[in-house]
Amino acid sequence: MPLAGQTTYSSSTPVALLEPYIVGAAPTVFYAGSTAVSAAIIATGFWSACGYGSRSGVGMRVGDLLLHTQLTTAGVPVKATLHAVVASTANQASTIASSGFNAAYDITVATAT
Repeated sequence: MPLAGQTTYSSSTPVALLEPYIVGAAPTVFYAGSTAVSAAIIATGFWSACGYGSRSGVGMRVGDLLLHTQLTTAGVPVKATLHAVVASTANQASTIASSGFNAAYDITVATAT
């Protein structure tokens, strides 16, 4: 069940891998469903610790694709959008808090296509 008024990625509504990455092939495609609107999911910081190498295990990289479905609080699809991962940034505060052994990388996605 999605979280009402979701403003950041939550492991309670996990991201699913749709198409695995093959070296030299097309980008990896991920799926996420939440109550967040498109403007929220393109905001810097929404996809906290979803980058490759983060302890979340999501593993998105620059160039990957994200299919996002906006859901009602009852889980009914409202709108689907496709986004490209355009940045992956080390989250210094999270890395320090975890003694540096479990670095976090936040990703940013482009406006929907």
